[in-house]
Amino acid sequence: MSLTCEICGRPVHKKKLYRYEGLTLILCPICARNVNAVEVQEERLLMHKKSYQKQALRKISRSPPKIPEELSYKLVSGYGKKIRTAREKLGLKRDELARRLGISESALRKIEAEKLSPDLTLARRLEKILHISILRKIDIELLEMISKTSREESKPLTIGDVMIIEKPKKRKK
Repeated sequence: MSLTCEICGRPVHKKKLYRYEGLTLILCPICARNVNAVEVQEERLLMHKKSYQKQALRKISRSPPKIPEELSYKLVSGYGKKIRTAREKLGLKRDELARRLGISESALRKIEAEKLSPDLTLARRLEKILHISILRKIDIELLEMISKTSREESKPLTIGDVMIIEKPKKRKK
C-alpha cells in the first residue's frame, strides 16, 4: 500500500506524521514545510492507540444504520396523470377524493399536475383508494454496490481537495 500526502495527494515514500491545526496527518515534505506542520513521533501516538482501537471496535460491531423507509421508495414518472386517470375512471370528483385523503382540493390538484409530490403515507393511501401503483422500491444494496465500485476506481480524496490551505503569516519579532 502506497502512502499519499493527505493535503496534496503526492506519494510519500517515508511515513512521517505531522501535527497541523490539531490534526495528525501524513504529509509530504513540501506541504509540511508550507503549512509549518510539526513532526510528531509515533511513540506519542501509541499511548492512545488502545483507546482508539476500542472505539473502532465498538463502531464496527454496531449494525449498519437503517435507511428510512421514505428513502427506499420513489414515485414513478407520470404519477399525476395516473392518479387523475384512476380518479376519473372510478367516477370520483377531485373534492371527494381530497376529502377521503384528508387533504385540500388544491393540494390534490397540485399532485395531479406533479407540482407537489405526495409523501410516502399519502402515496400509499392514493394507491389503496385508486387501486393503482405509483411507488417503486429502490434497490439500496445495488446503489451501494455501484457507489463502492466507483469510489474504488477513483483516486482517494485528500484534505487539499476540499479545503483551501493558506501559508501561515510570518510573525513579526
